[in-house]
Amino acid sequence: MTQTNPSDALAQARAHFDAGDPSQAAQALPALMALEHPPLGVWHLGALCAETLGDLESLPQLIQCSHDQGVVDADLMVRLSCYAGEPTAQGDGDPWLLAVASGGVLTLDVEPASDPVMLVSNLLACGQEGIVERLLSPRAQSLAPKWVTQAQSAAEALSWEAPDTRQDWIFIGGCPRSGTTLLRAMLNAHSRIYAGPETKVFRDLANIRDRWDRAPAHQAGVSSEMLDRAAAAFSNQLLSEWGQGFPRVAEKTPGNLLHMTSLARIHPRARFIHIIRDGRAVVNSLMKVNWSNPTTGKSLWYCESVGKAAAYWAANIQQIRAQSPGPKRYLELRYEDLVSNPEGAMRTVLGWLNEPWDPAVLAHHLAPQELPEMETSSSDVAQPVHTQANSVWQQTLDAQDLAEIHDGPAGKMLVELGYKQATPRGQVSLESLGLGF
Repeated sequence: MTQTNPSDALAQARAHFDAGDPSQAAQALPALMALEHPPLGVWHLGALCAETLGDLESLPQLIQCSHDQGVVDADLMVRLSCYAGEPTAQGDGDPWLLAVASGGVLTLDVEPASDPVMLVSNLLACGQEGIVERLLSPRAQSLAPKWVTQAQSAAEALSWEAPDTRQDWIFIGGCPRSGTTLLRAMLNAHSRIYAGPETKVFRDLANIRDRWDRAPAHQAGVSSEMLDRAAAAFSNQLLSEWGQGFPRVAEKTPGNLLHMTSLARIHPRARFIHIIRDGRAVVNSLMKVNWSNPTTGKSLWYCESVGKAAAYWAANIQQIRAQSPGPKRYLELRYEDLVSNPEGAMRTVLGWLNEPWDPAVLAHHLAPQELPEMETSSSDVAQPVHTQANSVWQQTLDAQDLAEIHDGPAGKMLVELGYKQATPRGQVSLESLGLGF
């Protein structure tokens, strides 16, 4: 009987952890830790599993073993500090600090318990300037102004210069008819955020920028870095003027995120929000609007049939996800969550953006809005948030339409996103026949 290579066993455990099964991952680790030469990273994965499973008693020792093995995770140490108020699993914890430092939602009305001077000093000493920035953000200021004032003084005393936040642009995108206009209108109601109509500029700018790399510009001594700086100078100027002086500016054009790789490189502080909606609802909406080519008058290809619309939806999500710059800069938001629990969804979005809570986002229809006719959803978002659009497809798409959706690439994506249960091979579900909804 062959034995599994320790490195392969660790890789399998890591795959379980990445797939959202920390219990399965943790079961394989004790045997690996007991080896004379444990594989590199086994203690670090153990610490991540312990944190996810809530085993704070084991966490400090696992972190120490990970550091002894040469795998140092400063973020994990900071999170432990946030849980306990100091680098130990003992203590009452500091939920405020954890929520603000991680961008999470704070559900408790609590004040920070940690010493701001000591915490800022420790964070800067271990290079965690990004977390210091979040702890001094407008959101933190709105929650605990006195604590933040002390933390700011400590940072200034250590000669730390806060980064320029004027270019913290927000790009919103997703497959058309997924709710991008609603999210734009809700963010636009926030007192610190301007989210105007679609400019349709930045997807084109990214396209042009990418074409420059394929042109002879490099032969003339024009480097990729020079092209990025030129593209950034143009778009920074445009967004700054278009944003009407607001502290944060969000641009929503559905196709933005199809060019996320280029936009993330050009704008290293930009954030990207991907709104995802049930593909069946999107297909139904695309068939209803039936957009046409203004030159030929013919329907756009993805509005020609249910099958093409479904493939378009699935391809959009796949291509956008493949370009994610990581969780600190990329956020996925479900349309269904936004309309069924708007406060919870928007608290998540604003926490991730390091922006303070503003109840005005829940009444976007009462705020001044620019809703041009060129945006098909403008009339829909002129009214309060509602869930009526969630179920329209169930009355509109027939059994043949659903079979066309479920049997193609969109069917796999619906299962992957949890919108639809997988149908065992050889069986037919009521849903696939258009029944039983």
